[in-house]
Amino acid sequence: IITWSPLTGHVRTDTLPYAVHSAQAGCVDGQLYVLGGYGTSNEGVASVSTMDLQSNAVSAANPLPVTLYSASYGVFDSDIVLISGYASNRYSDRIFSYDTVTQQTRSWDMRLGFVASNAAWAPGSHWLVAGGSDYQSFPPQRIVLEREDRSISSISVTRPLTYKMKYMSGVFDGEHVLLFGGTQTDDSAADSYIMKYDVETEQCTVSSVYIGTGRVRTAACYDPDTGRTWVSGGQRGNTYHSTSGYFTKDPDTFTTASPMVYAKSGHGMFKIGDYIYVIGGRSGLNSFSTVVERLDPISGNWNTHDSLDVGSTYYYRGNAGYAVSYTHLTLPTKRIV
Repeated sequence: IITWSPLTGHVRTDTLPYAVHSAQAGCVDGQLYVLGGYGTSNEGVASVSTMDLQSNAVSAANPLPVTLYSASYGVFDSDIVLISGYASNRYSDRIFSYDTVTQQTRSWDMRLGFVASNAAWAPGSHWLVAGGSDYQSFPPQRIVLEREDRSISSISVTRPLTYKMKYMSGVFDGEHVLLFGGTQTDDSAADSYIMKYDVETEQCTVSSVYIGTGRVRTAACYDPDTGRTWVSGGQRGNTYHSTSGYFTKDPDTFTTASPMVYAKSGHGMFKIGDYIYVIGGRSGLNSFSTVVERLDPISGNWNTHDSLDVGSTYYYRGNAGYAVSYTHLTLPTKRIV
């Protein structure tokens, strides 16, 4: 577990009881939970570990009922919700909810059946899942989670999006879930659509503007101070992009800004303080980024901010709300894990 502060540059490394990638994670009441993942024996794991964000103590928790990796995930009150992915080493048609108070797991059979999905969360019990699998696309769905006290009482799936799509980036801007790029087939046929899902009317519309070159595995970040939603990087086939720009509404406009310093895809992008940070990603099949880039959202200028020599931090499957790519979370303490 790598914890980094963009404000001080401090890096701390803690060790899980087991080595995994493609895990799911969430922060609840000062505890970081790492759930499942893909282990060193080339198979999924069901283990759950916690880390206290004050003491940095790592301990084991009750495991998941099945092995699970590459799921979309996010925090819903005291539950960590895990959507689809690979359960027991095959496509999962289920939604799991891990109660961090009781450390028990409930599940719902939703017949979704996709991985490589993105999920964006919005207030008011709304989840939006936009996905597909590595081999075939399924209609993305809106998932509604009803709450009772601090737990989930029911889940329903309604209203597909306008297009079947996978490998897009998603973010909530306070009114719409915005979805950028993606592909309906493979990476070389990436699209440049911007889809807007209104969580009040439950309607999805396709914007009249585009992100420029069609790309998959972009990163997106909403800046509430300026009302701009920034989109950066991505790839089309084996071509990686450093492109950046921002989307605004009323009317819909996409403005191309200065490019990032380095081309990359599959990176995380989030705002802390006055700046937006980009971390991780890759610029080639086996070329992983250790450079942290920083964007001034007022001037639109990028610069290299820090270097995290933490190995291969690239990962693109799970992306849910503020739990951004490859198990990196923005914490109230202004750290990134």
